Amino acid sequence: MHLETQQGNRKAQTATAVIAAHDPDMHKRIRHALTMNAALTDRFNVLSVYDESQLSECLSTDDDLAVLFFAPEDHQKSISEIREIMDLKQTKVILLITEPARIPSFETLLEQDISDVLNPMTDTNFRLVMAFQSALTAFEMMKKVSMRKKQVAALLDAGDAMLRHQSQDDFLDTLMAVVRHFRSDGYKNEIESVRSGFIAVTSGYAINVMTARGEYEQHVGEDITLMPEFTDVFSGQSPTEWKDTIVILDHGILARHIGKDASSSYIFIGCDPTQIDFGYVHLAMLAYGIVFDNVHLETVTRKTQDEILYLLGKVVETQFEETGGHVRRVSILMSQFAKLVGYAPYDVEVLRLASMMHDIGKIGIPEHILKKPGVLTPLEMDVMRTHAIIGHNILQASDLEVFASAATIALAHHERFDGTGYPNGLAGYDIPRSARMMAIIDVFDAMTHDRVYRKAMPREDVLKHIESERGGHFDPELADIFIKHIDTISGD
Repeated sequence: MHLETQQGNRKAQTATAVIAAHDPDMHKRIRHALTMNAALTDRFNVLSVYDESQLSECLSTDDDLAVLFFAPEDHQKSISEIREIMDLKQTKVILLITEPARIPSFETLLEQDISDVLNPMTDTNFRLVMAFQSALTAFEMMKKVSMRKKQVAALLDAGDAMLRHQSQDDFLDTLMAVVRHFRSDGYKNEIESVRSGFIAVTSGYAINVMTARGEYEQHVGEDITLMPEFTDVFSGQSPTEWKDTIVILDHGILARHIGKDASSSYIFIGCDPTQIDFGYVHLAMLAYGIVFDNVHLETVTRKTQDEILYLLGKVVETQFEETGGHVRRVSILMSQFAKLVGYAPYDVEVLRLASMMHDIGKIGIPEHILKKPGVLTPLEMDVMRTHAIIGHNILQASDLEVFASAATIALAHHERFDGTGYPNGLAGYDIPRSARMMAIIDVFDAMTHDRVYRKAMPREDVLKHIESERGGHFDPELADIFIKHIDTISGD
C-alpha cells in the first residue's frame, strides 16, 4: 500500500483530507491546488489512496477525517455505504467526476450529504481551493459544536463528582480529569500536558500546599509564595494579571477563591494554557471554589447545585450573547410561579434550579444562527429547534433529580398547548406541567427584555399576548394564574 502525505510527516492535531482515486494525475492536480494557500495547509494533512483496500485501511485508522475527495467511478461501494460502514458522520465529501453526465441527481447529492462536485482536471485552482476550504470549515465547526457539548457534559459530571466526594484529593483529581477535556481547538483528544496540580490554603502569611499531583507532590506542606515559578505572582511583579479569580501562567492556570471567612484557597493546574478553552476552565474553577468553601457544611449539596447550574446556564448567555440575567430571572420567576401553582417547598427548589438549564442545548447550535439579527430561514429554524433535544440529551445523562427535571423542561418547553410546538408535537396535558410553566416564563422574560432581533415590549402588551394565547401556546389555567399574580411572580 502506498500512502502519500502533503508534507511527508503528519502534522500534530490537524484534520485529515483523503484523496481516493485511481488516476495519479488527479491526485497531483488536487495537491497542487491545495498548496497554493499556505495558511490553509496548516489546518490539514493530505493522504492519497489509490484503491478501495487502501481507503478502508485509511478510514479505519484516522479519527479526524475532515474531507474525502472521492471518485465514485473508481470504487465498488457507494459513499453512503462507506459512511455507514466507517461511521463517517462528520466527514465532508467532495465527489470527483470528470464526465458531467455522471453527476448524480440533486436529490441524491442531498441524501448522501455531498458537499460539492468537482472536475479536478478542468476546474480552476480557485474553484478547487474554495470547495475544499468550505468543506474543511464546515467540518471544523461541527467538531467545535460536538466538543462544546462534551465540555458541558464534563462540567455536569464535575458538579456531580464534587458533590459526592468530600476530600481535597478527590476535588483535585476531578478537576484535572475535567480540564483535560477542555481543548480550545475542538479536537477530541485529551490534553496530555495536564499532569500536575495542587490545592493550597492560607495559613497565617503563608499559602501552604495541602494536596498535590505530579511534580508538586514533593512540595506538600510548602509555601507556594516561595516557589520560584509563583514568586512574581504574589510579589506583584508578574507581567501577567489576575482575570477575575484566575491568572494564566506559562506553565499552567492558578485560581484563587476567597472564602466566607476571608481566607483564601488556591488551585493550580499544570498545563500548556494555549491548548485550554479558558471559558470552560473558568467555570470549572468557580464551581470548585463554591464546593471547597462549603465542604464541611450541611448545605453543600443545595448551594453547589445552585451555583453550578447557574454557571452552566450562563454558558449560553456568555457564549451566544443572550439577554443578560435571563438565567437568574427565569429561576426566580419559576420559583414564585411554582409556589402559586401549589408545589411543595422541596419541589419548588428543584424547579428553580432546573429552570436555569432550559436552554443549555443552544451550546450545540452554530453561532451564526443564534446571533442572526434578522428572521431565520426555514432551514435555520429547523437547526435552531434541535436545541431542545440537544439539551435533553446532555441533561438526562445525570442521575440527580434536579438534572432529570431540567432534562424534561429542556425537551418540552417549546411544545404548545394546541399541539403545534416542537420537538414532539405534544398537546394539552401530555406536556409536563413544569414545561408548560416554563413556556410562559420564557416568553414573558424574552419579550420584556431586549434581544438581538428586537427591542423589549411593555409588560402590559406581553401579558395581553399571553392572554391571547390561552389554549393556543399556553395552558389556559396556568396562563390565568400567571397573569393574575404577575406582581408576586415578578417581585414587583
